[in-house]
Amino acid sequence: MYFCRKDKAGKRRAYNMRFAKIAILMMLLFVMTFGTACSNSSVYPTEDSFELTVTAPQTEIIVGEEVTFTAKLTNLTDKDFILNHGIPLIVLYIRPAGDTSKEGIGAALVQTTLKAHQYTEKEINIQAAEAGDYVLRTYCLFDIDGKEFRYECDDIIVKILDE
Repeated sequence: MYFCRKDKAGKRRAYNMRFAKIAILMMLLFVMTFGTACSNSSVYPTEDSFELTVTAPQTEIIVGEEVTFTAKLTNLTDKDFILNHGIPLIVLYIRPAGDTSKEGIGAALVQTTLKAHQYTEKEINIQAAEAGDYVLRTYCLFDIDGKEFRYECDDIIVKILDE
């Protein structure tokens, strides 16, 4: 009768190999989880990700003339974003200088997709009816994944002159 001696070194080696496999899998899982989370942080926009501009072809208008003002919101990034906003996305209006009435944004929530390097714009056409000084005001307000963005253009003084 032969007694086989149990190979303790072989058991230890198998145990170490299992331990090494588990340790490597846990490290890979850790790297994949946190590596992905860190790389996605660049997906979120910053204040420099968008630009709001307004085009005012004329700031002195004669009564009876028609003029178009255009505001443009541009996505300056390589990413597509879904903007949550009230109606309208871009607020563009003209009012008499010195008018302090409050303006509001519609209560309905709308989503607009702004693709990489794409823009959206709003135009207003006015026909000057009454001489005086007016203010062209432009701004937009939206949020992306709960982060709020507000862009404003400097007010533009528009003078409407008698013929």
